Amino acid sequence: MDQKLGDMLDAMIDSWLTSHGDIPRTQALEILDEKTNEDLADELIEDYGLDERYSDDDYQSHMEKYKYTKDDLIEAFARVRAWHNENFRSDSDE
Repeated sequence: MDQKLGDMLDAMIDSWLTSHGDIPRTQALEILDEKTNEDLADELIEDYGLDERYSDDDYQSHMEKYKYTKDDLIEAFARVRAWHNENFRSDSDE
């Protein structure tokens, strides 16, 4: 995966995870603690309709248009999880 795609997926995940900044990071950490990266990827795909075509068959889904897969989202969740742990979890939380 190239850096640009990785950055886009990470930003999309962080925005979704924090409900566009409306959910505090502590709550985002709780969500990350409760679910696997695969479960979170499934929820993101469903919530945002990333694999859906909204028009005729010639219209690409977001995943097709930007050429990423569920596995790419799982990898991105792992990066976002590590970033949250590094930046928002205190030593006493671990």
